[in-house]
Amino acid sequence: MVTHYRSLSNGDSWRQEIKGVYTICLLNYKIPGNEKLRTDIELYDTKDSRRYYENFKIVFIQLPRQGKIDYSDKSCSDFDKWLYLLSNLNNMSEKNYGLLLEHSKA
Repeated sequence: MVTHYRSLSNGDSWRQEIKGVYTICLLNYKIPGNEKLRTDIELYDTKDSRRYYENFKIVFIQLPRQGKIDYSDKSCSDFDKWLYLLSNLNNMSEKNYGLLLEHSKA
């Protein structure tokens, strides 16, 4: 978005130019009262309650809310594998990382 913003001239309509801006927040804690793994947030104007821009989204992913997964299971989604990788990055050995990548190609 920053690169695209700089290419616009003063007065240009930026809303038609930007396809989508997503902020993904990986939380290593649980938000009290929110039991969901993923929460999508949109921006609204507080004065008139209108959505600010439909292609601005903030996605919160609560990593501790991810259940146990077996990444070697063929029914395991790529999303689950990414979450597993991100949740265990500090503890993962090169061998386990290689296995995860190997199973992702299957």
